[in-house]
Amino acid sequence: PGDTVNVVVHLCDEPDLCGPNCADYSWVFYFPPPFGCVRVPNPFTPNGDGVNDFVQFTFPGMVYKSATIYIFDLHNRLVSQIYVPAEREPSPDDDGNFSSKYLARWDGTDINACPVPQGLYIYVIEVGGEVVCEGTITVAR
Repeated sequence: PGDTVNVVVHLCDEPDLCGPNCADYSWVFYFPPPFGCVRVPNPFTPNGDGVNDFVQFTFPGMVYKSATIYIFDLHNRLVSQIYVPAEREPSPDDDGNFSSKYLARWDGTDINACPVPQGLYIYVIEVGGEVVCEGTITVAR
């Protein structure tokens, strides 16, 4: 899991009256790692001390499918929205060498980059218009 396999075949025939006819074929197979719905740590403490300052999400298909993570408060107000591109999805402001796992994080701030109050929050992860994960996160300060 997590590996890419390239298969390349070069074929030629050997006719008696003319030169060989050759063709090249190539296939790429990607075996994605088996990610499930996980968020760790929970609770987390986004206080800038370098320990548990963000919650890391994983979800099915996170390496080859883009997703959006929605964070809501208990009054169903959208607190944060995080776009997670697929591992190999190019970005206009990036060289493409980013990791979808690195971007699937929440640092305990709202849409305006302000720290949220401590408490319970609801997360929903949507892939291709379908909810693949949902649950709660606790922010402790």
